[in-house]
Amino acid sequence: MPPSPLGRTPSRDHVRRTTARLVCGCAARARGEGAYLVSGRRAHRRPSPHYRLSRLTSAELTTDIFTRPADFDLAAYWSQSQREFQATRPSYPIVLKVRDHAIRRFRPTAPILPTEDPAWWIVHADLENPDEAQAAVLAQAGAAQVIAPPELVTLVRNAAREIANTH
Repeated sequence: MPPSPLGRTPSRDHVRRTTARLVCGCAARARGEGAYLVSGRRAHRRPSPHYRLSRLTSAELTTDIFTRPADFDLAAYWSQSQREFQATRPSYPIVLKVRDHAIRRFRPTAPILPTEDPAWWIVHADLENPDEAQAAVLAQAGAAQVIAPPELVTLVRNAAREIANTH
C-alpha cells in the first residue's frame, strides 16, 4: 500500500464545536445513512478513530505521510469499533404504550406487541437518558404513554403538569 498524505481536518462534534485533527485516510466506510473516514494515528502506525464525513468542514494536505498497515482489515476494525461503541453507549430502556401512527418515532428493541385496543401498541425502546426519554414521550402529545420505568412516569407527569400550568 503506498503512503497516503496526512491532512488537517477540522470537524464538528455533536454540540457544534470545531476541532482540528491531524488524520490520514486509512479507509472509508459507508454505513447506513453516513460515511466514515477511518483515520490512522502517526505514533502508533495503526488505524484508530473514525470520523463521520458529514461533520468534516474542510481538509488541508500536509507534507507528512502515513503508510496503512498491510494487515489492516476494515471489516474487522469496523466490527470491533461497533462492539466497543455499543458496550459504552448510554442506555435507558423504556416501555411505552404508543398509538399506531407514532410507532415510527421510536426504534423498537423488541417485537412490538398489540394491546386490547387495535390503535395502541406496546413498544420497548432504548434511549440515552431519562431527559431524552421524557422529551420523546412529551413530543408525542398524548400518543405515547409510559409503562416503565416508574421514574419516567413521574418525570412525564411532572413536566405535563408544568406545561398545563403555564398555558
